[in-house]
Parts: sequence; structure tokens; C-alpha cells
Amino acid sequence: MEDPKRILVTRIRQIGDVILTLPLVDALRARFPHAEIDYLAETAPAQAAIGHPALRRVLTLRKWPGLPAPPLLLAALRRAHYDLVIDLYGNPRSALLSSFTGAPIRVGPARHSRRRLYTHAIPAQDPHRSAIDYHLSALGAIGVPAGPAKAPRLHLSDEERVEGALRLDQAAPPGEPRVGLHVGNRWPANVDTTAIVGRPIPIRRWLKVLAAVFLLTAVFIAARWSRPTAPTIDQAKPSPTR
Repeated sequence: MEDPKRILVTRIRQIGDVILTLPLVDALRARFPHAEIDYLAETAPAQAAIGHPALRRVLTLRKWPGLPAPPLLLAALRRAHYDLVIDLYGNPRSALLSSFTGAPIRVGPARHSRRRLYTHAIPAQDPHRSAIDYHLSALGAIGVPAGPAKAPRLHLSDEERVEGALRLDQAAPPGEPRVGLHVGNRWPANVDTTAIVGRPIPIRRWLKVLAAVFLLTAVFIAARWSRPTAPTIDQAKPSPTR
């Protein structure tokens, strides 16, 4: 395969999932240092990719009646003349968008009939492998070694760093030990400790341990759409949990 000049990576939904694709973006930049790399995602999750130094631009996707994307975005994707498209979501919408680009090499999950919209299939996800390793396997599908995986890193602006520090200080006073808990918005609020104590332990019990044993302030971290789970966490407030 000739080195691609223009690459599109897409993981259109879920901000956490977009974050876990960033090591693939780093691997693409390392392997193809002169390529122009774009990223496509819905508006909210796209924020995780904005500012990444390996990306030329981040394209934001919104719904449009009867089409997989607004006409102007569809035209932009077609005009870009991508050489390589990597779709890490693989639902019908993202598969159609990948195909619509007309890229000669289109990599995506081998699921159902839409696998025909890709030229190369990502192997089925092994439950024993991390999401990062799974995303990197997209490079293996086209015969490109991915190299060692890197931890995902967000590239924040100075303004975002200042705002984040202010919010943290509001949630838990500075100068005292703090720990952040992100339990996710679609998973049971348990920490899987089955291998240690024979059963999972609810998050609320972990909060009590943090407060009583380690004398830490637990800060509950969640997106706006995760807030309905907060009362379950807050019921066990043993400390200034926020």
C-alpha cells in the first residue's frame, strides 16, 4: 500500500470512546508523518479530538432528515478525496458515510451486511483486549504495524485548563487529598473486585472506604447525561462527595 496522503478517522458517538481512539491517531501520525488526518464525530464527542496536534481538522456531524449527514458535510467528505478511511464505530450511518467518501481503502468492523461497504475488515473485538488495542488493530487490517500503544491524551487549551481547575476546586477544596471517580453512564455502578473478594463492590461502598481509610475527598465525575446516576452515588455520602 502506498502511503496515504489524506486520512479520515471516524468514531461518531460517545466522548469516552472518541478518547480511546486517540492512540490510533498518534499511531497514524507516527506511521504517516506527512499525511493530512481528519476526524469525524458528532458535535459533543468531537470536543475530545479538537486540539489534537496530529489532526488537520475535526469535522462535526449532526442529524439531517433522510440523509446520514447534512448535504454540505457530505459534499466536503466527497471533495476531500481521502485515500484511507478508518471507521471505528461501524453502525449503518458511519458505514454509509465511509462508503460515500469514495476512499479506495475503507476499514471498518465486519458486522452484518454493512461489512460490504468496507474494503478491509477490523477483526471482531476480543473481550480480553482493551478498546485501545482493538482500535489499533485497524492498522493491522491493512498490513501496517501499529507499534506499542500509547495512553490517550487530551490536548486542552489554556482556557479549558483554567476552567477545569476552578471546577475541581469548587468540588473539593485544594490542599487536601482528592480522588476522581468516573463510573460511566451506561455501566452498573460497581467496581469489579470479583477476583479479590469474590463479588463486585458498589461504588457507594468504595466512597466509604476512601473517606474512612484513606481520608480522601471523592469527586464524582460525570457528563451531564450521567447525572441521573448521581443520587445513587450520593446516597452514601460519607465525605464531601461531589
